[in-house]
Amino acid sequence: MTPRGLKNPGKHSLFNATLQALLSCTPFVQVVCELKKCHIQRDEHPTLHAFSNLITKVDIPFHQSKGRREPFSEVIIFKGIIKKYLAVLPQRPSDGRKNIDAQEFLAFMINEMHEELLKSRGSSSVQDNWETIPRTSISPAIWKKKFVPSELSDIFWGQQRTIVEPNEPFLEIVQQFLVLHLNISPSNVHTIEDLLRLHFGTQNNEGYKSSKDYVDKNSAGKSTKIEKLPRILILHLMRFSFENSGFVKFDKPVKFPSYLEMENDLLASPTQHQRILYELVGSVTHHGSKSSTGHYTTDIKYPEGPWMRCDDEKIAPVSSSDVFHDHAYILLYERLCCCDHTF
Repeated sequence: MTPRGLKNPGKHSLFNATLQALLSCTPFVQVVCELKKCHIQRDEHPTLHAFSNLITKVDIPFHQSKGRREPFSEVIIFKGIIKKYLAVLPQRPSDGRKNIDAQEFLAFMINEMHEELLKSRGSSSVQDNWETIPRTSISPAIWKKKFVPSELSDIFWGQQRTIVEPNEPFLEIVQQFLVLHLNISPSNVHTIEDLLRLHFGTQNNEGYKSSKDYVDKNSAGKSTKIEKLPRILILHLMRFSFENSGFVKFDKPVKFPSYLEMENDLLASPTQHQRILYELVGSVTHHGSKSSTGHYTTDIKYPEGPWMRCDDEKIAPVSSSDVFHDHAYILLYERLCCCDHTF
């Protein structure tokens, strides 16, 4: 698939960047193409139908485009979805305006497609319900958040296990995650690896301790590990914080790799003889000092292709040094099938 520019009628760079990022996720595109063969109906699957239409418009063979790939407007295709997203956003108390955000819109669209697939077979999401697994003599009490899977579940949803201590017996909570929200504000984090160790480490009353550090049981609060990894790992670097004056942006540099290896210390069930590797396929960047203003761009990498920068209508090759600029807002990593990949 070759990227194609999307027109910006005004303040639409957020939507354009998010759509281009999703199109860089090959497993997702493949599922939508397979579903298209089942004749997706617009009334029952508005978001899936819109993406199917978008893929068709983007994936035009070059010889059929007469040497040109003119940008087109996604507004016509996604008008209803964007309107629905804006409708569910709360208004800011200060001025009554709505604060739109790329990672929220990304999660909204994936959830909408998930719900549409469930409804098509007479089911619905019950993510707010909990299932209690009774404790036995050799296992702790477990609270497990119920989740009804769809064709998109293995692609985007992971699972994490949180152990709460001190507690007799100690308690385990298992729940799904779609996006990992990573706090970049601590002074001791400078890389994606640092952020993951912070997120999946042990937290106590004194703050963060690495999963490798010794933690006194009496001071421990909880520790979280990865129970199940998705095929597409979505990382949200939390660059915006609400303060008295409104949302403030953290312009802190955070290094991220082309290939991300999941360390055993992060896993609930560590692997002994294989490596779990992810390759970066998409990066969304916010340009500007405020979340309510500014501009979004996306860098994408299709299989066997170069990095391309999507800036609304403009699509152009970009060097690796420009891709890894340390100020990304959303990162999309795709899990590699081959665990002995070298780089």
